[in-house]
Amino acid sequence: MIMLLLGLIDIIIAIVAVLLSFGIHLNALAYIAGAYLVLKGMLFLKSFASVIDMVAGILLLLGILFAFPPWVFWVIAAYLVQKGIFSLF
Repeated sequence: MIMLLLGLIDIIIAIVAVLLSFGIHLNALAYIAGAYLVLKGMLFLKSFASVIDMVAGILLLLGILFAFPPWVFWVIAAYLVQKGIFSLF
């Protein structure tokens, strides 16, 4: 059940990353998404995927303040979608 919930949250955060790539800044949601990824990465720090989660969270948080190329957010979204789908099954 926890894996299902974490997978769904990853997919929702991927949607936030796609919105950021189009310049749609939902600041509160992006802050929550970035902080969630960083905290989840710190919680499960022993796996390489958690380190990537932390990097993705930091990039989402910085993406609110600085202009990154859209492909950065697309890479984050692709990673989170595939991770979320694998968590669902």
